[in-house]
This record gives sequence, C-alpha cells and structure tokens, in this order.
Amino acid sequence: TFVVNEIVSFTEKVFLKPLTSSDLIIINEWINNNYDLEEIKRAILQTTKVQKQSLKYADAVLVSNHNTKRTQTEADPKIKEIIDSIYAKRR
Repeated sequence: TFVVNEIVSFTEKVFLKPLTSSDLIIINEWINNNYDLEEIKRAILQTTKVQKQSLKYADAVLVSNHNTKRTQTEADPKIKEIIDSIYAKRR
C-alpha cells in the first residue's frame, strides 16, 4: 500500500541503507496495529537521535509510546477536589 511504501522510502532515506525482510515484517506489524504514519516517522527519527539505526529499536519506541498513552487515566474527582482546594488557598 501507499503507507507501507512511504514508510519504507522514509526509513531508507533516514538510515541510508536498504531495509531487510525482517524490517518489512516489522513495518507490516505496525500497519496491522494501526500505528499512525506520523508516530512511525517520529519513532524512526528518535532512533537516529540515539544513534540506533534499527527498526527493532523504533518498534520498542512505538510500543513504549502506545503503552504510555493507554495508561493515562482520568483523575479521581475526590483527589482533584483536594488538589484544587490546596492551590486555591495559595492564591
């Protein structure tokens, strides 16, 4: 598909090397897991910042980012009320 081709092209340009068959499997897993094109690109760029030119590292970044997003929860209303009352007193 277009998205896969764009990811492959982007990755090969960033890493300055052709992708392996295992890299293509990782990319297909990203598509199957409904990762957004922009978050994939950010993860690939993040690997270069730490000098890791590996899609396995980018995969770990994506999983970590998604797990972080999933674990965010709404604040308990009682706790929020207590915190709000503390900050209201300081003003």
